[in-house]
Amino acid sequence: MPTDPMNLELTASSDEAAASFAACQEGYFTFATDIMDRLKAALAIDPAMPMALCLRGYLLVLSRRREYLGLAQRVVDTLEKERSLLMGREAQHLDALTAWIRGDTERTLALWEAILNEHPTDTVALRLAHFTYLYNGRSREMRDSVNRVAYAWDPEQPWYGHFLGMQAFGLEEMGDYARAQQLGEEALERNPVEPWGVHAVAHCLEMQDRWDEGRVWIERRKPNWRDSGLSNHLAWHEALMCIDAGDEQGALSVLDEALAREDADMPPHITDSVSLLQRLELCGVEAGERWERIADLCAERDHDHSLVFFDAHYMLAYAGAGRETKAKEFLASLEAFAHASDGATATLARHAGVRVLGALMDYKLGRIEQAYEKLAPLRYEIAHFGGSHAQRDLFHQIIVDAAIRSGHQNDALALLSERTQAAPGNALSQLRLADVLEKSRMTGRANQARERAAELRAVDEEGL
Repeated sequence: MPTDPMNLELTASSDEAAASFAACQEGYFTFATDIMDRLKAALAIDPAMPMALCLRGYLLVLSRRREYLGLAQRVVDTLEKERSLLMGREAQHLDALTAWIRGDTERTLALWEAILNEHPTDTVALRLAHFTYLYNGRSREMRDSVNRVAYAWDPEQPWYGHFLGMQAFGLEEMGDYARAQQLGEEALERNPVEPWGVHAVAHCLEMQDRWDEGRVWIERRKPNWRDSGLSNHLAWHEALMCIDAGDEQGALSVLDEALAREDADMPPHITDSVSLLQRLELCGVEAGERWERIADLCAERDHDHSLVFFDAHYMLAYAGAGRETKAKEFLASLEAFAHASDGATATLARHAGVRVLGALMDYKLGRIEQAYEKLAPLRYEIAHFGGSHAQRDLFHQIIVDAAIRSGHQNDALALLSERTQAAPGNALSQLRLADVLEKSRMTGRANQARERAAELRAVDEEGL
């Protein structure tokens, strides 16, 4: 029976079909932009290959486009007709795909974990679980899911470098920066075409405010990621480090390049653009017509309600563009979705998403007091929106800004004290703390915070 490169058996018509599917697995690991073309090639050789069909269904769901769910369901219907011919692992993948289409994230993850328990080198289950934990803000489970199967992976296996990239990112999100960076660098030594390894190390450097090393790291490895589907997001990381360094124009250039891309309307790319523009506004940069441009992109995707994380960014774009009527309609749409489904995203929307989006609308439309009163009690709920710590930090920066602008000086001092103690190397937080201290007539402490910020940026500039 044909096998994949990890020696797992496949129901496939030939070794040629299995090899073609292996190219799909490799493409998924490396964020290949031609992944769907690779799948078409594999299915042209063997139209009935269960794992190729399952991967097609998974990628359709992962696109986060509601109109693709019907196409994914067709994959399920096709495979259900042949269920009796499927091997056990393939049947479990079919069940996981079915649950995911229905929005049952818990059952989907449980099925992937069951597959990994029996087949710890199943790359499809491992990778999908990794991303799904990330999209649901479940950092510990993301780390543990990879670590649980480490006993079955070794340097002699063809995709060990990709495995290390996932392991590195899980460790980073749990704050183990030293080991995460070590494994991320090892991942790239073993497989130079490993953008997730670059990504993991970029996160390590960003979270430790080592922006000088970070910009050099990303730029030096640009050949590894320039042509991958992760290129826009890695450029986003580069832009964050520009902001940390006080180079707002450098970050703005990255944003404008992102908005000029043909695929700028993809949900992950929209969120990166919104995130950059909002952070730049917090630094005093004028948005110009960029909010309008991003809001136009959101209009292509705002009916999906695939992740509250995405929807929160869409709301910032609509309200940032001054489209209050559209923002209210979008909020009503999310509320209707939240009460029409029992899926994980709908449940989160009911619990906190609708309230947070309403507060973000108020914030961008200038109703700062209302925004802060709504956001302050929900700040720990934002972790459940998903995304990385670096991505979710945008919302915490908004809460700090709302506290400052609404006159809640003591709250602002407390929040900024919290930030500077947690990340003492962040110059931007020190500058914001200095401003609030100055307003609170704590001039001596304000001067100390400004001196600290100047020292941090001077040290980093010397590092460059």
